[in-house]
Amino acid sequence: MEARCQNPFNCTYKLTNVQGKPTMLALPMAVTHPYNYNNDRLYDNNSDSINQNSLPILQGESLKHSQSMAFPDVEQKCELDAVHQSRTKSFGIELDDFLPRNTDSAKSGYGSLEVSDAEAISSIYRGHESMVKVLGHRKKYLQSVMRIWKTEGPLVSVLSLKMAGLTSAIHMSDSAILVDILTLLITKPSSWTLDMCQLLLPVICDLLKSKYETYITIGCMTLKLIMKNFSQVIKINISAPKGIGIDISREERYKKCRVCFSHLIALRSVVLQRQSAEGQLGKLFGELYQMLQTLDQ
Repeated sequence: MEARCQNPFNCTYKLTNVQGKPTMLALPMAVTHPYNYNNDRLYDNNSDSINQNSLPILQGESLKHSQSMAFPDVEQKCELDAVHQSRTKSFGIELDDFLPRNTDSAKSGYGSLEVSDAEAISSIYRGHESMVKVLGHRKKYLQSVMRIWKTEGPLVSVLSLKMAGLTSAIHMSDSAILVDILTLLITKPSSWTLDMCQLLLPVICDLLKSKYETYITIGCMTLKLIMKNFSQVIKINISAPKGIGIDISREERYKKCRVCFSHLIALRSVVLQRQSAEGQLGKLFGELYQMLQTLDQ
């Protein structure tokens, strides 16, 4: 059974049922390689005469091609290879990265290219289940944070995230929830306190090392807000001479500023390595590095 179709890109392709090959594998590889019906008929007639000894050679060529497509090591080359927000094709994102580690989810990848129609449909449904788990997990924690936020304020809501274990290991799913919270917090600078800075600076360090552009951008904006509103407070408190007598509030403030200062110094080295990023991210990292340089002044 054969059916010829025409798409808006003037690319002709054929759907065919061949023994041992599912229909879904007959789709064209790319718009730039239109399907040639005559050549395919010639290939079908001569397919039985293919020498089996050539298969190892073809497999070797495929292996070399797959090795050449490996992603660069970001940490070794200090280059930023982020998943951009505005992209024209799929980046191959794993949905399991957005789920907690204790959640059982079926893998959506194929075990091999030789799959039946039923297996392909089943795989699509498994991907849908993974996405539903991702969104359900995020919704559950965001609702909990929102309830605490309304009654106790933003600081207690952020602390509730820490108590829930969301900032202990910073898995990919947890980072997504924190990004949602930080997106709202950076619009309310007056709600920030030194306690929040002390709590969130380690999280910002992990966001800046993420491979997702959205996470990196929110991390940069949060760090920029902290530097703008708290850098002078931190420097004054850690450089102030010790007073006479015991002042518990001053001692606590000094310890918080000391911790924040240590995190900011560590973040400065991360920002320095990421200044080579192109576009808006490179500009953000450049501005942040200039602000972090003022810590030594």
